[in-house]
Amino acid sequence: MYAYFVVGLLGAATVPYEVYFYSSGAVEERWGPKDLGINRANAIIGYSLGGLLSIALMMTAAQLFLPRGIDPASLATVALGAEVPFGEIGLVLALIGILFAVGGAAVDTCFAGAYNLAQFLGWEWGLYRGAAKAPRFTISWIVLLALGTIVIMSGIDAVMLTEFSVIFSVVALPLTYIPILLVANDKVYMGEYVNGKLGNALGLFYLVVILIVSLAAIPLMILSNMGKG
Repeated sequence: MYAYFVVGLLGAATVPYEVYFYSSGAVEERWGPKDLGINRANAIIGYSLGGLLSIALMMTAAQLFLPRGIDPASLATVALGAEVPFGEIGLVLALIGILFAVGGAAVDTCFAGAYNLAQFLGWEWGLYRGAAKAPRFTISWIVLLALGTIVIMSGIDAVMLTEFSVIFSVVALPLTYIPILLVANDKVYMGEYVNGKLGNALGLFYLVVILIVSLAAIPLMILSNMGKG
């Protein structure tokens, strides 16, 4: 059961759609070699902060929810972790944080889907082109946002749906990661910025980790009854 949650946490931190969203955004903003510092800062600081916050949430759950027998089966339950020690102010701040987190995830996923469709089908794409010059791209992300809204309003268990999406995205993760690692080692394409020995060592280590995780995801989901034991 614990292994299942490890897979889920790793999968949530490295879902494939983030690659499409991030890389397409870099193309839209015309990133170049001068932006490598910002890219490294985003990766190092962003993942470190995300990991720290994840650990903080797990510690809060262990100290607050577990002794009281609270099952955080809904997103709103998380806000109690701030409400109990800090009162109404903590609750309001937690709800605002959840709003930004959910809103940001909605933007990421809708645009990632629209980027994928447009690039695969050869449509004009990108916010910088405007709705008039890239109408199918604009319609795509609006339709995806509307479909997501309909799914949530249908009353489906959003937490369970998220778990399913994370686990199945983990299965596909190597198919996203391997091409990136190959391009990073392509001297013709990368030039002086090609991966060095340290980058390759870390990259190969991470590849082994995600391969193990991707192979274990579905069996662990079945054996653990999606973490319910």
